[in-house]
Amino acid sequence: MLRLHCRSAVGDDTQAAQQDKRQAPSLSDELTSPSGPQPNAPKQQDELPYWLVAVLGSLGALQTGYLTWTKLTEGGVVCPLGGGCSTVLSSDYATVFGIPLTLVGCLAYGSVAGLGIAGQRSGGGPALQRLTLAGGTALAATSANLLWILARKFGGEPCTWCISSAILSITIFGAALQSFNLRQLRQLALPGAGIAASVSIGLAVAWQGASSASVDFGFDLPYQPVLVRESSPSEAPALAKRLREAGAKMYGAFWCTHCHDQKEEFGREAMSDFPYVECYPDGVKNGTGVAKECIDADVKAFPTWIINGQHIEGQQTFAALEAALK
Repeated sequence: MLRLHCRSAVGDDTQAAQQDKRQAPSLSDELTSPSGPQPNAPKQQDELPYWLVAVLGSLGALQTGYLTWTKLTEGGVVCPLGGGCSTVLSSDYATVFGIPLTLVGCLAYGSVAGLGIAGQRSGGGPALQRLTLAGGTALAATSANLLWILARKFGGEPCTWCISSAILSITIFGAALQSFNLRQLRQLALPGAGIAASVSIGLAVAWQGASSASVDFGFDLPYQPVLVRESSPSEAPALAKRLREAGAKMYGAFWCTHCHDQKEEFGREAMSDFPYVECYPDGVKNGTGVAKECIDADVKAFPTWIINGQHIEGQQTFAALEAALK
């Protein structure tokens, strides 16, 4: 009986080992199974570090808040590591349309910090993730323009506050960017370029007080026609034709995401009659500006519809366009 008992125990162990062996995945199983590592599979979306965005955004808001306070009270700016902080921050480049640039930065950093706090509390989500990336893109684009101004207009004079703000904004941008996989980044490339171009052109216009010729942008953005991919809804081709026949026009820019979205609403079949005017037909580069037709039409925002002599700014619904035609 003892030998039988021992043999049964060994038999049970052997069967269990064989069962475990059958159940244990092999290396080839790991590489080919849906749950195992797949070298050729697209990268899974990483979780955005909202806590880091909240911290960096708060630091940026405190920094720009301090600079705004010194600007409004005409107090002296403490430059921690020396350099030309006061010179830069008291120059014409420190304001946009009469508003201290540091105040705009404080509001932008505060908004991004708010997104970070909201994401940390709620766990985030696709919409919040994209908003955070958009905010980081705008901040990074602004910092890139300021660094270019610092190098070109001030001979590379050191400015501790300028450089530290650039580090904060670019880190926020990088933290948001790394949370998307390659396929998502391809889809977001055009909207991101639109945000960066909008910021850069807005700053160039504000700093030089001009909306046309000889604007020094500090970067080149070659013109690239944007393809409309969506099919037209049934009413869109007829509406586009009526708009064209009425002499209506939509003024836009190839880098403007809302312009592209308006075109996508009409769809590709309606594009043959769609009354679009490109305001940057030669791209964005030094020595060029807005097309004369757009200047003559007094276009101040993209997109701008002009229907029956009425200026309508922003992306419009079909119902709003129909009403403007009457």
